[in-house]
Amino acid sequence: MKTYKSTMIALIVLLVVIAGFFIAWPFIFHKETSPDVVPPTSERMLASSSVGTNTINNGDVVKIESNYNEHFIVEKVNGIWTSTTHPQLKIYDIAVDTLITSFSGLYGSLITEDEALVSNLKQYGLDDCPYVTFYLKSGEKHTLKIGNVTEKTSDYMQYKYAIIDGSKKLYSIQATDAKQLLVTKILLMRLNVFTLNVSKINNIKRYIKDALEYDLQADYSSDAKAWNMIAPIKIKGDSDKIAQITSAVGTLVLEDITEANSAKLDSYGLVNPGMKLVITDSDKVTQSLEIGNITSNNESYYCTLDGTNDVYTVSAISLQFLQESSVSYTKPNAYMINIKELSTIDITIDDQNYKMEVVDETNETFKFNGKILVGKESVDQFRSVLTSLFMLKISQVEPQNADLGALQLKVVYTLLNGTKVTVEAYKKDEISSYLFVDGKYIGGYANSKQIYGATPDGVMGEIELIKTMLPS
Repeated sequence: MKTYKSTMIALIVLLVVIAGFFIAWPFIFHKETSPDVVPPTSERMLASSSVGTNTINNGDVVKIESNYNEHFIVEKVNGIWTSTTHPQLKIYDIAVDTLITSFSGLYGSLITEDEALVSNLKQYGLDDCPYVTFYLKSGEKHTLKIGNVTEKTSDYMQYKYAIIDGSKKLYSIQATDAKQLLVTKILLMRLNVFTLNVSKINNIKRYIKDALEYDLQADYSSDAKAWNMIAPIKIKGDSDKIAQITSAVGTLVLEDITEANSAKLDSYGLVNPGMKLVITDSDKVTQSLEIGNITSNNESYYCTLDGTNDVYTVSAISLQFLQESSVSYTKPNAYMINIKELSTIDITIDDQNYKMEVVDETNETFKFNGKILVGKESVDQFRSVLTSLFMLKISQVEPQNADLGALQLKVVYTLLNGTKVTVEAYKKDEISSYLFVDGKYIGGYANSKQIYGATPDGVMGEIELIKTMLPS
């Protein structure tokens, strides 16, 4: 036992000594941190370059030259930015202003200002490399050169060597920043498909070929902005669904310009576009997107803007919202209500009458044709019949035909508060039926299969099934 205690004391003393050694280490063996591990200094490159002015304002620049994927020159002529290398390309002032501001405010991580290292630019890929040069009114010019990817590039972020011509300072900058400074057609052109104020959109039209598919109009008659369909029929719209169009419109961007001022729109399917979206805002500004053929990789569509001849591409995924039919922007269901609010449902299909009664929904006491339903299966089927009635909806928007066919279905819902709602379906043709609620046409027709189909597609099929479950 004595030996055991001595051993434990010795171990405790040893641990104390080791802990004390690590605590004292920084004080006993302290030395300066190696310069190699000092985090790089982040500097605004133009301000630290000591090459002329340290800030450039948008109005100072008269010419920009870049060599990246192609040689590109833009100049300000009579106050308007134009491209001397790409004269057919429309240059957007805001894009040029953004480019100038990005360069003036560009930050980089200082790698070295050793003149011997900087003078050997080839090892950094800065001898024959992409560049962008800004020419000022004063006669000064500032050139940013972009080199190789740095060794310290991570899996998540790429960095590239960069230098301002004439400076002795070598930097690394994010590759994404570099890409935004090297001039390309896409960088200088209009990026947003629609440049109007999305919050002010008050009219949306979609055309298939030359035919108007739908016309949606904002309604400001109440406190909250609502939407109505005014073509192909005047009807209350689904405001939440239509609001999704305005959101999608606001995020639509162009991918690239394929051909400026094209003389062969037919080769892109744009002489008679397959689809056209026309947007108007409350300031009466109207803009349009014309959509042509899909690209060879099936990832984009060729398009034009506002009926011009400049051909762009736009992502196919971003246009998926345009695949919705006009019925998607209406309230297609004839009638739906919580079963807790219902008292009776009287159904007439052709010349057959049926009566459903909600006796006590909490205890699931229901009647069908005067008989109380017994057992879970018949109770569930009662709910299935009701669901099939609630699922009656228009599948296509269409103006009402003056001549209605025979009455195929009539449903009278009586609520606990005494309110009655009547849904009717009239024959349109052999496969479809016009729908009405309280005598008012709801804007389209339903597939007659919803009435006469077998379970689980049709009301008749569900009724035939519950009839087999009634007590004798």
